[in-house]
Amino acid sequence: MGAIFTIQVEGFFVKLFLAIVQGLTEFLPVSSSGHIALFAHILKLKSDILDTILIVHAGSVCALIITFLHELVGLARGFMRKTSPYHNWLWYLIIATVPAALVGFVFESKFHKVFNSLNITGIAFIITGIVLFLTRFVHKSRKELNLLAVLIIGIAQVMAIFPGISRAGMTISAGLFCGLEKETAYKFAFIMGIPIILGASIFELSKYKFVHGDFFVFFLSLIVSMFAIRIVKKTILRESFYKFGYYCIILGIVTNILNFCFLI
Repeated sequence: MGAIFTIQVEGFFVKLFLAIVQGLTEFLPVSSSGHIALFAHILKLKSDILDTILIVHAGSVCALIITFLHELVGLARGFMRKTSPYHNWLWYLIIATVPAALVGFVFESKFHKVFNSLNITGIAFIITGIVLFLTRFVHKSRKELNLLAVLIIGIAQVMAIFPGISRAGMTISAGLFCGLEKETAYKFAFIMGIPIILGASIFELSKYKFVHGDFFVFFLSLIVSMFAIRIVKKTILRESFYKFGYYCIILGIVTNILNFCFLI
């Protein structure tokens, strides 16, 4: 009985750890899927523990909705008002979201195999890092959101299906490369994540068996995710977003070394 209790307690703390890791890396431009894949290999995590990510995703999407509630209300109202800055955003969000949704649905089983490859994850971390670092050389611009930029951001989101490729990093970087104003790129990239994360959460949670402690995992994810979103906003406005690239490149190198030396 005592041994079972000890295992349950250890499992609960592992879940809390995953909530912190996932909550932070979901929105920091460093790839949550890559971090989870790395820790899953190092800690030898079982599938029932990894299923906790579903609860964490629910907390993350709630953090997005709370953080961007004002913009979401403006988007709903602006759809009917041509003078609103959000007038075309609904169509833009649909255009940018559909490619990733289709690719994820069609190739879901194949990406599970990729998730188990630390070599690919390490390379993907490095790719993310290079893309982030290149934003350092983007010239200041104040272009408004347009169809071409939306298509490019949508394609960038498709690439984030691979573990190690950051969705936030790729989509925000794509917006900056397209010359969008910094806050516009930040807002659109995160709001665009709501339907993707929400849809996946609803679909997967319908099959999930809730256990005691899941509420605490959800709440911790919510708080950590809101904190991470604020960090990203500050780094973009302070023009230090590119610095996350150093972290990703180093992490990618370390991941490949670990895979080569210990985890083959």
